Amino acid sequence: MFYFRPGHEAFPVYYQPEIQKVIINAVKWAAPTDAPEVVYGNTAPVVPFVSHMEGKTIQGLHEKK
Repeated sequence: MFYFRPGHEAFPVYYQPEIQKVIINAVKWAAPTDAPEVVYGNTAPVVPFVSHMEGKTIQGLHEKK
């Protein structure tokens, strides 16, 4: 985590080279360098899905017994 509070945005503080350098350094510091490759899309489930309804039908589930 990085927290930096140089001043209010109404003042030209953010245009000072020193402040911009601090922000640039913070972004470089916080950027992951050895993170795993990002994979998008569907992935296999961690635990195999097993339905408790395997081989059964839903016909008659709501009938009074």
